[in-house]
Amino acid sequence: MGNAMTGLSLALKSFETSLQGQQTRIRTLVNLGVRPQRILFPLVRTALETALLPTLNSMLGMGIVFLPGMMTGQILAGADPATAILYQGSIMMAICATVCLTVLSALLWGYRSLWDADMCIRLPGDARQPGRKA
Repeated sequence: MGNAMTGLSLALKSFETSLQGQQTRIRTLVNLGVRPQRILFPLVRTALETALLPTLNSMLGMGIVFLPGMMTGQILAGADPATAILYQGSIMMAICATVCLTVLSALLWGYRSLWDADMCIRLPGDARQPGRKA
């Protein structure tokens, strides 16, 4: 759960920063008739990559740079090291899958809320409120 929260906060921060930094580009593409999904999905992809970096880095270092607690505890308790490594690997894959699914579902659900039925994108800080005609 802690890894999922970290990934989610990194993803949302990255997505929000991308939205704020590319407002002019987004508005230009909307005015040119590009669909909101096509405009916003690259930002979702970038945010997902940003969110997964800490988990992937910890997976890269596992067993080489550091020995995770569960694996060390099993080895000290007398378990076969190969079995301990398999257990730790499966735990790390479960953590990665949980982070990925949590972040992806939040980003996909969230980015779809940024446009209305008229395909108008509502960016953070817009003066126009949903449901009101400007």
